[in-house]
Amino acid sequence: MAPGPHAQPTHRRAGPDDGKVDLVPGGRTDVSSWGGIVSVGASVRGIRGVVTDGACRDVAQARELGFPVFARAQVPVTARGRLRQKSSGEPIRLGEVTVRQGDVLLADEGGVVIAPRERATEALEAAQRLADLEAAIEAEVRTGVPLPQAMRDARLAGTEAK
Repeated sequence: MAPGPHAQPTHRRAGPDDGKVDLVPGGRTDVSSWGGIVSVGASVRGIRGVVTDGACRDVAQARELGFPVFARAQVPVTARGRLRQKSSGEPIRLGEVTVRQGDVLLADEGGVVIAPRERATEALEAAQRLADLEAAIEAEVRTGVPLPQAMRDARLAGTEAK
C-alpha cells in the first residue's frame, strides 16, 4: 500500500482533559502511526491515552508510562517518511464510526466505544448494565449452572429481565 495521509483530530493543543484519536486510512497496519516518543510527549502534556485505527509500536514504553494505547496491530516500522498529517480537528472515521471533536471514547482490551458527548451518560449506563448482566451470568456458572443455560441468548441480548 502506498503511503497515505495521516489525520489527527485535535485542532487545539491537547491537554489533561483529552485523549487522542489517530486515523490511518484503511486501518493501515504496515507502518506504525503511534510510538514511544509520541507517547512520552502526549503523557507529558497530560493526554490520557490514544486510539489509533492503524498500528502502533513501543507498547512496553507506553505501558511503563501508564499511557494506554489501543490499536489494530503492533508493528516495529516507524511512520517517519511514510505517513504525513493531512488534517487536524476534522471528523474522522474510526472503523464504521465517525468521531468528532468532543466525542467521548472509552477503551479497554475488549474494544472501543465512541459516543457523542450528549449521549455519553446513556452509553456508560448501557455498558454498566451489560457488565452487571455478564457478572450475574458468571456468578451462575461459578455455582454450577450449565453454561448453555446461563448464556441464554435473550439474556445476553438484554431482552429478558433478571
